[in-house]
Amino acid sequence: SLGGGVVLRQENIEMIKEKGVIVLLTASAETIRDRVKNDPTRPLLGDNFDLDYVKELMKSREELYNSVADVVIDTENKNIDEICKEIVETLGFLN
Repeated sequence: SLGGGVVLRQENIEMIKEKGVIVLLTASAETIRDRVKNDPTRPLLGDNFDLDYVKELMKSREELYNSVADVVIDTENKNIDEICKEIVETLGFLN
């Protein structure tokens, strides 16, 4: 699990792709804001949980995220177990 900013550096992308698979987890800006609003370790958000700011940050990274992702999983309205199961199934770890 890596932070969203890790793919902003090409050398990070190359290292990750060499060692593994990039799984992009997506959700709406509202959902993401709600998930991280009580997490003080979000460096780019700090204490700015304004929805427009979150949307703009997501929009500025969307093209890059999608271009480096090997797999995209929509996490909207899913719990952790459902998300994990979908990742495992998508990567072919379950028959």
